[in-house]
Parts: sequence; C-alpha cells; structure tokens
Amino acid sequence: MNAPIHSLIVAGCLTVVTVATATPNPDPDLSELSIEELLQVKVTSVAKRSQRVQDSAAAVFVIGHEEIRRSGARAFPDLLRMVPGVEVAQISPGGWAITSRGFNELYSNKLLVLVDGRSIYTPFFSGVYWDEQDFILEDIERIEVIRGPGGTLWGANAVNGVINIITRHSRDTEGDLVVVEAGQPTTGSLAYRHGGKIGEVGSYRIYGKLTGGEPSMVYPGNPDYDGNRATRAGFRADLAPSARDAVMLQGEVYDAHHGQFDITTAPNRIGAQVMSDNVASDGGHFLANWRRDLANGGQWTLQGYADRARRDYPDLGVRINTFDLDFQYRFPLSKQQEITWGAGYRTIDDLLRSSYTLQVSPDRRHSEIFSAFLQDEIALADDLALTLGTKIEHNDDTGMELQPGVRLLWRVSDRSSLWGAVSRAVRTPARSETGLTINYVVIPAVTPTVTPPFFRMTLQPLAITPNPNIDAERLIAYEVGWRGELSRGMSLDLALFSNHYDSLTTTEPDPANPRYASIRSNLMYGETYGVEAALHWHPSERWRLRADYGWLDAAMHLPPGGTNTRNEQGIERGSPSHQFSLHSYYNLAPNWELDTALYHVTSLPALAVSGYTRLDLRLGWRLRHGVEVSLVGQNLTDNRHFEYSSTETVAAEVPRALFGRVELHF
Repeated sequence: MNAPIHSLIVAGCLTVVTVATATPNPDPDLSELSIEELLQVKVTSVAKRSQRVQDSAAAVFVIGHEEIRRSGARAFPDLLRMVPGVEVAQISPGGWAITSRGFNELYSNKLLVLVDGRSIYTPFFSGVYWDEQDFILEDIERIEVIRGPGGTLWGANAVNGVINIITRHSRDTEGDLVVVEAGQPTTGSLAYRHGGKIGEVGSYRIYGKLTGGEPSMVYPGNPDYDGNRATRAGFRADLAPSARDAVMLQGEVYDAHHGQFDITTAPNRIGAQVMSDNVASDGGHFLANWRRDLANGGQWTLQGYADRARRDYPDLGVRINTFDLDFQYRFPLSKQQEITWGAGYRTIDDLLRSSYTLQVSPDRRHSEIFSAFLQDEIALADDLALTLGTKIEHNDDTGMELQPGVRLLWRVSDRSSLWGAVSRAVRTPARSETGLTINYVVIPAVTPTVTPPFFRMTLQPLAITPNPNIDAERLIAYEVGWRGELSRGMSLDLALFSNHYDSLTTTEPDPANPRYASIRSNLMYGETYGVEAALHWHPSERWRLRADYGWLDAAMHLPPGGTNTRNEQGIERGSPSHQFSLHSYYNLAPNWELDTALYHVTSLPALAVSGYTRLDLRLGWRLRHGVEVSLVGQNLTDNRHFEYSSTETVAAEVPRALFGRVELHF
C-alpha cells in the first residue's frame, strides 16, 4: 500500500480509539420498517416530484440509507447488486459492466446515471466511468433505480433504466464523522466529514476521502498488476432564505489513478499487445439548485451545473467540459389534474488526444442540446390515475428526438396497486461512434503490383471506423406491474416487460475497405422480455428478509444485408438469463447486527463466463452511541471467479475479500 495512504489510515484508526464523545445516528432504519411503511417510502425519480412507491407507475426500487450502511459494500457498484433486473459485473479494480434489462458492456450505453439530478453519463463512450464514483456511502440518502425507460422526463439515453443517487441534506450530517476501512486484498480508505449550521438559515458539510491499495483483482499470469489511489474533497450547503425557498449548493473535486491492462497496437508490430498502464483522471463540478413553493400548491425548480473531466489513457486523452441549465414548473390545473413542464439547455466541449490504436477526428468539438418536456397527471377516479407526457430534444447528431410515454395506475386497494406503461426512448450516438477509429489488430497483407514479383507484403490494421451519419437507437417498451401486501409482514413487487428495439448499432464491412475495416451501422433490431420480482418478508421484529429475482430473454435480428452475427449473439447470450439474490438483516441484540447477502448469476455464453454464486457476510457492533465496528467478508463461496470479459480491457478475476470498518460520529 502507498506509504502516505497507509499512514493516514493508521492515524484514522488512532483517532477512532481516542475519541470518546458521540451522538447517535438519527436516521430511520429502513430495514426495520413494517411492510406498510415500506410501501409509503417516497421517491422523486418517477414523476420528478415526491410520491409514494405504492403510487408510482414504474418498476422503481429504492436502496435506503440504512440498507447502504448494512450492505458492507466498499465500492458503490456493489450496492446495485441488490436491485432485481440490474446486471452488475466487475471487470477490473475500477472497471464495471452495469446495466438494466440487458445490453451489458464495459460502458453500458442505455443506462442514465444521475447524482442529485446531475448526469454522470459520459458523452464520449456513452457510459459511466464507475472508477470515478467513489462516494462516502454514509452521505447517500437513498438510491432510486427505475428499470425501464425514463426518457419522457429525463431525456435521451434513459433507455433501459435510470439510477438517481440522492445525497443527504446537510442538516442530517451535522457534527464530525470518521470512517476507516482496511483489509485483504490489501486496500484501505479514510474518509472525514464535518457539518454545521449556517446561522438560522441553513447548514453545510465539507468532506474528503482518500482511497488506495495494492491489486484487488487477480489477472492470470500477471501478479504484479498496478494498484489504485484516489482523493476527493467536496461540500454541500442547504439554505432556506424564506419559508417558500430552498437553495442547495454542491461541489467536488477529485484526482484518481487506476491500473489496468489494455490492448494496444503499433504500425510496425504484428498483432496486438497487452500492456499494463495507468489511467489518470481528475475533474470537478459545481451545482446550484433553487426550489420555490407557490401559493397555489405548485412549485418551480431551477438547477444549473458546470462539470469538468479529464481522463488520460496511454492511447487516448479526453477532456470534457459540460454546462447544464434546467427549469421545471409544476402546478395544479384542477383538483383532478396536475401539469408539469420544463426546459433545458446543455453544452458539451471536448478536446481529444489520439494515438495509432485510437484515432479521433475531429479532435475538438462543441455540441448543444435543447430540450423541453410536458407531463399531465390526471385523476380519472379516486383509484385510477393516468399520466401522459413527452420530451422533445434536439441534438447536433440526429436532430429532433421525441420520447412520449403513457402510464396508468389502478389502486386496487389500500395495500396494493396495478400499473402499466407504454414508452418510447432513444439513445443518441456517442462521440466514439461518430469520430473514433479503432485499430484493434495488425496483420500481414499482400498487395498486388504490376511489376515482379507482382505482390508486396505490408502490415495492415484491422479497424473499426466511425460513421458520422449513424442514427439514434430507439425503443418502444411495454410494461406492467403489481405491488402490494400478500399477507401481514409480506409484500411483493412484480414487473413484466417487453422491449422492442430498432436501429441498434452494429459493425458491418466498410464499403470503402471491406476486407480490413468495419463501420458502425444501425442494421440490427430485436426484442427483450423479462420478469423482475422483489419479495419482502418480516418473520419477526428483529429479522427482515428480501428475495429478488430477474429473468431475461433476448432475440436480435439482422436484415438480409446484415452480416455481423456476433452483434446478435453478444446481446442474446451476453447477459445472464437468471439472477437471484437473498438478503437477510438480523438484529442479534440491541448493539449487534448480522447481515447476509447471497447472489446467484447464471452464465454468459457469448463471453465464455461461467455462472457463479457469491456469499457476503457482515457483522456489525455498535460499541457505543456513534461508534460502530463491522467485519465484512465478500465472495466467501469462492476463492475467485470471473464475472465478465471485455474487448476493451483484459478481464480479471474477482477475489475473496475480508476487511474491517470503523465508523465514528462525534
């Protein structure tokens, strides 16, 4: 482990031992809520306003603050394993393949991820750099996951799902917090947070986190794989200048280095070379949100943020600056009808550095996105609600895009509801699809000549070439769901879907160089079908169980002109058909907790990855008010296993992990 990191972690442990004053955690424990109370939990991501889970006409799943605490997770993506229908596969120490309802890959391009309404979806690869999302998990209030399209409200790229990470109000994080983690594989982290009041009008918190360690993954034949380190610091302030106004200010900066193995090529070398390299990234953002409650029961919100990101690979450098401004206005039209409308504007400026392996053209680009949406919520009867809406966006690649949706909710009883939805969503092309050439292997090539010996031997790259005219991918989704109580202490949340895709991206022989190059096209179409279920059961006041299940089937098709069948097979057989998890939260005693998570994921035949079963255990002890110690074991059923393989980087095996955690509030 890096010496400065090791020293800071040891210092943090000494701080924990010597500090004696503390205050209890005031947050409600969702793991102890009754079934009735769980159905009353509020979410905001489905309708862009607060509503009960029971009244949400979507497949929404909430991971609460206490479930996050009791998960024992070190990395944020591990939390998403809890969600039925969400695929989570670790590829490398910082590389993850995460998606909802199929189409998984290193940079999954059909899942929109937000943090307090700020998009962390990168426009270059159309995905999320999960190695940069190193949150202080104690500062997350909840994670709202919508499986299925959310384009009607959230816009392009919310095709198969939306993940909205909502951080805690600063009034709930007053005082000081120290969190120390260390274990095997050799890695550790130290986090510190301080919160306080701003006079009579608000509150604030500042925080910092340091993470580092030796290799946490196992690469066959490469035991000396590089480690990783990351630092970040930020703040949040919440102000209430009047009884009707609420202002939130937020900012963060980060610097990270992650080791990985990449595949690189050179013009004078046959084949491709696997090399160890260091990915360096840094950046920061500032966000401001102003909300005002109106006398007529309505509300408007104005939010803006600026984001700067730099990411450097040996073969590629990426600089992206983003500015986003969004306005939303909600008002009651009558007792039975409520209107929400909004408008947005986003600019993206990038600067890219190329290499022989990855060649980008042009190296600079300025793009703009204009958007507007309208949503009408109508109470057709006391127990029947209809929601109509659409979002209109204009982007520089595919022009105008329309994303309408219809949702119907029937409250069958006070304790159950039935819902259905039909939605349209689009994924706009990424910069890597419209302007990136990939030379993925170099081979000997024979070129005819007019003079003896009538041929010439050269080295020729096999390449994937960009297509500046590539179209948007489109989805029509049909969903139906039911949620409610099966009996006292037991509830079920069930969702079924049928997704129909068109203009899916493929790679086909490039007409300009069909022998050695492939070009990105929109020739594929297909369907996915699935079932997702979450069963909650409280056998007793001290024990809570949850079982989650997801089934997925896919059928992809190419027209007569399509030739690349690997596109079809990769999607059809590149996601697990079945996923199952069982979570147990048991209070052994007032100060002792035993939490268990069992996961089973079936094989990925297209990637030659076997299925696996994973067991995680956490033993937590509240030593005194505000002082908590926990021991965590992950992947206890296997010494190591693969979860995914990727053409973008060399996949590693996920090892068994054992670590300790100390959390101190004072």
